[in-house]
Amino acid sequence: FITAPLPPKETLAALALLWAVLHKLAKNRDFSWRTSIHVHVNMRDLEESELKRFLILTEVFEGFFFDLVGDHRRNSIFCVPLSETELLRQIKAYIHKKIGLADLVGSWPKYSALNLSRMFNQGGAPAIGTAEFRHLGGTENLDLISVWISLILKLYESAVKMNDDELKHWLKDLNTSSEYLAFMLQVFGAELTHHFHI
Repeated sequence: FITAPLPPKETLAALALLWAVLHKLAKNRDFSWRTSIHVHVNMRDLEESELKRFLILTEVFEGFFFDLVGDHRRNSIFCVPLSETELLRQIKAYIHKKIGLADLVGSWPKYSALNLSRMFNQGGAPAIGTAEFRHLGGTENLDLISVWISLILKLYESAVKMNDDELKHWLKDLNTSSEYLAFMLQVFGAELTHHFHI
């Protein structure tokens, strides 16, 4: 099932409607290990510096994302962590201006946890200008889906709001200051912390 592009506020209502229809069609729904919920985020309005911060933040919090969704997704061939691919080297080259965005996206594998391959036309698939988050497995838990979408949006918003110096300051000091929780709160906001017993 694919939705039309929706504002975040309308996403959960659309999912609730989908679950209601599925419940009428099939009483015993099976969200097998092959099912997943993909969230696409419009990237067309980002400046290049914002996109770079978005990629950095996505990698910083990749472990947290997988802790949230579970090991069955971390170990899925349909959702390969960036840290287990050559993409980290490619992203670093892009951030340091050794390759361009088209080169980065052109080599992006579809089945990575974060998929940028739909930003440009590639392999016969038309460009839709999005970053696709493939982490979350199939579920009808609307609370979990709501938290997941909120985390993605907060990460995106932080990439836009932070400047390069602020992000560098956080990342440079994290290993010595151990301010991991403070950085998480900076990115995702205090209102999400009650979901994680923090």
